[in-house]
Amino acid sequence: MKTNVKKFWKILVPVVGVGVVSCSVVFLSGCLVKTPLVSLGGSTAVLPLINALSPYINFIDVVTSAGGSGVGINSIINGTKEIGMASTKPDILNLGANNNKYQVWDEKKVKTVTIAWDGIVLIYKPSSISINTDLIINEENLAKIYYTFSGKKQFKLGELLNNNDETIITPYARNGGSSVSGTTDAFFKDSHLNYKDTFYWQNLSENVKNSINDAIVNGSYGTNVIQTAESNSQAWNVAKNGPEGSLVYLSAGFVINNIDEIRKYGFKVALYNDKQISPEPVSPLNPEVIAKTYNWYRPLNLIYSMIYIKNIPEIPRMIAWILFNEQAKNIIKNEGYVPLEYENLKSMGWKGDLNDMSFLTNDSSDDGTYDIKLQYSGAK
Repeated sequence: MKTNVKKFWKILVPVVGVGVVSCSVVFLSGCLVKTPLVSLGGSTAVLPLINALSPYINFIDVVTSAGGSGVGINSIINGTKEIGMASTKPDILNLGANNNKYQVWDEKKVKTVTIAWDGIVLIYKPSSISINTDLIINEENLAKIYYTFSGKKQFKLGELLNNNDETIITPYARNGGSSVSGTTDAFFKDSHLNYKDTFYWQNLSENVKNSINDAIVNGSYGTNVIQTAESNSQAWNVAKNGPEGSLVYLSAGFVINNIDEIRKYGFKVALYNDKQISPEPVSPLNPEVIAKTYNWYRPLNLIYSMIYIKNIPEIPRMIAWILFNEQAKNIIKNEGYVPLEYENLKSMGWKGDLNDMSFLTNDSSDDGTYDIKLQYSGAK
């Protein structure tokens, strides 16, 4: 399990006047101040963003660990972390009031705050036949892509590229499916392409459709898939040495920050075409493009108990810094993610006053979570 510890202690040396130190060396221990230590665990998509932000937060110490979105969500239910990280919307609220997890969620007054947006990117290794052919993700292709990642049937690259490439596709999917991996959950649920109405999908039997769904949701893949660990880096490290025809889905932030290496290993980035937004296919290699025309995205969330954080005011202060500070927004963009706009924040209960952060600590949502749409300056 990957863990990042930013720092633990800070030495406070107050100064009175010019060059007069109020604490001598003898009594230095009396000036040692323990900064609040907060542990975050979960999504491997949120983790690198928090690790990039935390060195610039000087009023709180941050310890992070991976494990996947499911781990992040359960860490709040189990009380093992102060903040859970998830790159998917928690589905606990769909379990019903009689479910134990739901009851704990409700009792702890759990809140989910989106801090940024991330795209889902499909990369593939073409053969020499298809080196100049782009894989374009549309509704018809997506149905085939999901079937491919179920591992229930072997596909050829030409079936996705609409050419005569006979190269066998080798898909790489995350262990445990979307029940464990937020990236897999977004890959399967957040494409915004209605593939179920396509001719291809409609002509599949109900048994095949259920088999595809079960494979991707629960990780019960067929034999035609290679399984990887949950994190983007682990999935990439396995897939990058794969044969021609290798296919893997990754976080846009990861792809943007590793594009040179990805291309070095012979991979191309698939284009995306939601014709309701853009008549032409678009690339996800720019956060602003993701916000405007690349419609395959997911929220990066922090999850916490509003009861617990009342004892640590630095937690809402940290989240407010991530949401409002210009330096934080620049870091988010530099890491390949999309920062939130003020309209997003208002949909989470913010009243528009920069000095009022109460929306992070009060029970302003009926269900303790939010379902907000991606917005960006100039976005359609």
